Amino acid sequence: MVAFLENLKALAFLLIFISSYFYYRKLKITKREKKLSVIEMSLYIITSIALPAYAFLYLLLLLAT
Repeated sequence: MVAFLENLKALAFLLIFISSYFYYRKLKITKREKKLSVIEMSLYIITSIALPAYAFLYLLLLLAT
């Protein structure tokens, strides 16, 4: 049961990662078309930092186990 929940948690994190990447791409396209609002710009910066950081940490955790 615990292994199933851990796999479900990993799947949820993967879905969050993928959706964040697509939202980042949408913001990048919007940035080319028009000036981003303050909230959009903050989300753009946060996702551009968080996505590589999450991927790096996830890989470290996979290598550590």
